[in-house]
Amino acid sequence: MPSKYQVILELASRTAKDISSDPNGYTAFLATAANNYKYSFKEQLLIYAQKPEATACAEIDKWNRLGRWVNKGTKGIALLVDSDSSYRLRHVFDLSDTNSRYGHEVRLWRMEDRFSGQVIDSLENSFGDIESKDAFNNALIEVAESVVQSNYSDYLEQLIRVRGGSFLEELDPDSIEKEFRELLTDSVAYMILTRCGCNAAKIYDAAEFTAITDFNTSEALAVFGNASSDISEMILREIETTVRSIVREERANRTFERGGTNGYHDSRNKKTERSNDDEADIYNAGRLSDPRPHSTRKPENREIWNAASIVSAAASEG
Repeated sequence: MPSKYQVILELASRTAKDISSDPNGYTAFLATAANNYKYSFKEQLLIYAQKPEATACAEIDKWNRLGRWVNKGTKGIALLVDSDSSYRLRHVFDLSDTNSRYGHEVRLWRMEDRFSGQVIDSLENSFGDIESKDAFNNALIEVAESVVQSNYSDYLEQLIRVRGGSFLEELDPDSIEKEFRELLTDSVAYMILTRCGCNAAKIYDAAEFTAITDFNTSEALAVFGNASSDISEMILREIETTVRSIVREERANRTFERGGTNGYHDSRNKKTERSNDDEADIYNAGRLSDPRPHSTRKPENREIWNAASIVSAAASEG
């Protein structure tokens, strides 16, 4: 009987094949990945495979520190642990699988129309000029294009090295670059639009992601997936920071306007605000060292684990 580790390893490999062979499945994956943008591509694959509707995942200890408990009988989402010396799993649970006997809520950050001006200004300060300021959707798409253009080259070099055996092998380097950059831009835009509450499916037809079928090896898909995950996180962290800052300022202003509260109530207000803090406190992957374009940071060389080779290695060591 295969171990739990082997089962999850094969699930990751099978899910990777599924999303790279079906544009509709790929866009469904992007929607899940958008809500779990602080996880790596490999982890996003497994979250999608086990709980595609997940919006905020964390380990049980983190939920407990936030005053929430996992519902009895809930099956955790198994994630692979990268390690050269052992084969291990860790489990996370979605917010929807938790409860609080004391009423502790965790409010995820949410993009609202009234934030759009400040968010656009923040994105422009971090990533360069934005021309499409009149329509928030278009501004996000423009930012995706700009940030991808500034960061895709290192990933492209990796892709060229590992394209053997994929449909990309039949293409010349210029064609690979064009296909990679365009698909990456659309994927990043789809994710940030989705996380910001926009209906990306109305803007992008699944047929526009047909090129994902050319990334039909684990190595090629891993490079592409890592690029899409990393760059989307870069943009979404900037948006999140801005939204959280606006909300905190509004709370502070409301507290100031009320005035006249005693120390006891001030303390209770602060505790409530901390307990209701946003998603950054649930899970912080810390995968990006420099959120600015033109970063010299090398992308992490994370690959989707090859189920056949690693399962056999694990069995021999066991």
